[in-house]
Amino acid sequence: MNAIVDAIEAGFAAIPLPLLEVWGRLAYWLGFALMILAYGRFTSRPGGRWGIGRERQTWNAHAFSAIPLTFVLIIITGYLGSFFVLVPGAQTLESLKDLVVFLCVVLFGYPALVTVPFAYGLSDLIEGVPPEFLLDWLPGYFINPACFWIAYQLLGKNPDFRRARTWAAYLGFVLIFLAIEPALWGYLCSDQFTPAISYRTVTPALFFTTGITWLLAPLVMLGALPLARKLGWFWADIDGHVRERALGRKDWAWESGGASRGGAGAHTATAAGTGVPIRMVILTPFIVLVLVMVAATAYVTLRSAAKDADRLATWLHEEIAQNIDLLLDEQLSRSSAAGSRAGAGDKTGGKAGGGVSDEIGDKAGHGIEDGAEGAAAITGLLSGLPVAALGRAFVVDRDNRVIGSSAPAHDPVVAEAISHLANVTTEGLDGQPGHRQFRFTRISAKPLARETWLAHAAAYRDRSGHHEDWIVVTAMPESHYLAGIHQGNSRSAMIFALALLLSLIVAAVLASKVAAPIRRISNATQALAAGELKQPLSGSSLAELDLLAHAFNAMAERLQQNFDALSAEVEMRKRAEATLRESLARFDAAARATGDVIWDWDFATGTVWWNEKYQALFGYRAEQIDSSMDASWNARIHPDDRGRVLAALDTVLAGVDELWSDEYRFLRSDGSYAEVFDRGYVLRDIDGRGVRMVGALQDITERKQAQARLLAFNAELEQHVAQRTRELQNLNHELETFCYSVSHDLRAPLRGIAGFTELLAKNHAAALNDTAQDYLRRVLAATHRMEELIDDLLELSRVSRDPMQRETVDLSAIAHETLANLRNANPERQVEISITDGLSAEGDPRLLRILMENLLDNAWKFTSKTTAAWIRFEADSAEDRPVFIVSDNGAGFDMRYANKLFGPFQRLHRMTEFPGTGIGLATVQRIISRHGGRISARAEPDKGATFRFSL
Repeated sequence: MNAIVDAIEAGFAAIPLPLLEVWGRLAYWLGFALMILAYGRFTSRPGGRWGIGRERQTWNAHAFSAIPLTFVLIIITGYLGSFFVLVPGAQTLESLKDLVVFLCVVLFGYPALVTVPFAYGLSDLIEGVPPEFLLDWLPGYFINPACFWIAYQLLGKNPDFRRARTWAAYLGFVLIFLAIEPALWGYLCSDQFTPAISYRTVTPALFFTTGITWLLAPLVMLGALPLARKLGWFWADIDGHVRERALGRKDWAWESGGASRGGAGAHTATAAGTGVPIRMVILTPFIVLVLVMVAATAYVTLRSAAKDADRLATWLHEEIAQNIDLLLDEQLSRSSAAGSRAGAGDKTGGKAGGGVSDEIGDKAGHGIEDGAEGAAAITGLLSGLPVAALGRAFVVDRDNRVIGSSAPAHDPVVAEAISHLANVTTEGLDGQPGHRQFRFTRISAKPLARETWLAHAAAYRDRSGHHEDWIVVTAMPESHYLAGIHQGNSRSAMIFALALLLSLIVAAVLASKVAAPIRRISNATQALAAGELKQPLSGSSLAELDLLAHAFNAMAERLQQNFDALSAEVEMRKRAEATLRESLARFDAAARATGDVIWDWDFATGTVWWNEKYQALFGYRAEQIDSSMDASWNARIHPDDRGRVLAALDTVLAGVDELWSDEYRFLRSDGSYAEVFDRGYVLRDIDGRGVRMVGALQDITERKQAQARLLAFNAELEQHVAQRTRELQNLNHELETFCYSVSHDLRAPLRGIAGFTELLAKNHAAALNDTAQDYLRRVLAATHRMEELIDDLLELSRVSRDPMQRETVDLSAIAHETLANLRNANPERQVEISITDGLSAEGDPRLLRILMENLLDNAWKFTSKTTAAWIRFEADSAEDRPVFIVSDNGAGFDMRYANKLFGPFQRLHRMTEFPGTGIGLATVQRIISRHGGRISARAEPDKGATFRFSL
């Protein structure tokens, strides 16, 4: 620690003293300006933006509670810190107290700021600072927390040290603080100490200790901020606690707590809580009275003790001075007697004459002051006195030359006393008994100390009348006499702090006895204002409050009764108004949405109201629209339609029907007629008589014209369809005749080729070589394939042409039957077959059998080269209609060629791999199309294929 302080002191020693004095004076005035801004409740960030603004502090319970909490924390930490000396004689662990001030100002805000100066002063008294120092340091006690106010401004409303932004603001605050605070106190202490000592000892010590504070503050803040927020003590989170506005503006830019997020209503919500709590009105005078009494008692007691100590010190110094006089007389007498004996011997051996003996006697008498042995005798005499253990005792002549002293040579205290003694001697110690009391101050830099000494100077004259120019001086440190007084100051300050705590506790108890019932009444009143009328209040032991509670309960009960009645009536009116608004809204929306002419006919007055669509549809200007029903409606109906329309309307009005509608022609402004569709609703009174009629008129001219065109088009279309149907029937008949004739004409030659080929192979095989026999087999196979193609083409033709007969078909049964036939035809095949039973569909039985046989035959064929083959038939009902699935794990196909899958004669495998004509899937696709369904396929080479179809 000392090494660090020495290094800092060396740095300040390198700065010229005049520059340090300018720095200190500038820091003082900057601090003074900060004090005005801080205690004037100015802010540099109104509403979160940089600028000049003002804060308004609400003195609520949180604000008043922050004051004693800050006070107690500073007192406790100051007392604990005084036990740890960081800089001997100069500084204790002030960091602990400064750390608490930082936390309180940042977390509690303005209430902590106004508390710090008084808590600082009381803490210094407890630590033993002389009371007179407090007056000299009074500006510093107010400027010091103003420097901490900078942290309040820079760290803002969220001093969370987990954010980099907070660290940047904090470092800026530390730099400003270190530039002002240590130099400021150097300036303030320069009157008690010399400027050199103040700026080169006090300022470096403060620079060191506050540096410790700023190392600890972020770590402590990481725990203090969450705790304060959890307990509801952080000033920025308390509703309505602080408000900010820019200078010159009347509107508040920001308000603390949740109310600040509530918009304009926030001020209303907090307005009722901006006054001073009643418990504080009761508590504050009580605390002030107790503290004044304690302070007055301590002041009077300590003042009396100080006067008694001064009187005691004066009396003691006089007694010591008289004692020294007696001892000096005795010492001088012994020295004089020794000198006389020496003179008598000289006289016997010397020449005669009284003048000689007198001269020798004078020399012997004066030798004690002039000779070294005499001075040593007086020094030994003074050193043996009890006063030498605590203070100083010395003898000087009127030329301020030391005759003898209890202190070593060149003692600074003796030197300081002699310099003050010059003023005392000029005021006169010439007379008898001649004495004077005076004080002087000794200041030292290492260790830093400022000690006051109480001194007593008395003129000395021995019995023989010699040595009249001697002055006997005794000096003792004032702390020796006033140690009890200083201890009393400290204890009085501790009692003062304890009295504050006890006063708070007692006042809080007393205030709660009165404030608690009033608070209950206040809360109930707020709830009453919010609409909660059932707020029964309990009685109180205080008669007036008990009477108020009963009156409140009676008022609340009466309000509840009136409110219930009023609520019922208001609710009924609200329902009626809501119904009316809803009806009007629907009416307006319907009128805008339909584009129709809306009308309202009042039977009693014969007038009618038309909406703006009347002008838009029929081209009339506003002045051409008469409110008379006859002029604006009857007269504009086409003469050929008017009689029919009015007769139908009169029938409805005369009867009990409520709805009327009709179609007629209505006159436009240009003289043409529009085809309209009109309908209305009759409103009747309780007797069934019509009173009003509301309706809508729609222009259907274009629809009528479209209907006429559509009828003509339909007639023409029916003729074209009939003609095309006849042509298609003829074409189908010709195609069927052609197919059968081609089939017959092709089959005869094919049968001939096949027959002759078989006879040739049977009867003349021995005459043919192997090549010729292979040719015959190929010819025979080709004829059989041609017959299969003809049969498949005929089948495809019948599938597309034959009429359908719909019924429920059991597809599962067809699958079982088809696969059983395939298994019987190929008993050597081992195929795992899975068929879901109960699957059926609506369709033609013959066509659906062909569909299933083709799909299952394909699956059987394409799994012929697969080991562990399987075939499955199942259904998926996840869609809106069943989807049937035929899947296998056979040869599959490449999906790139899937578009050719359902075309006639399209094959995806060579004939040498799998036989077939390529007609089967084309047949399947036409059957599904005739049933209005869909079919799709997914496959992968050598991993099988899946066909999904719906009907």
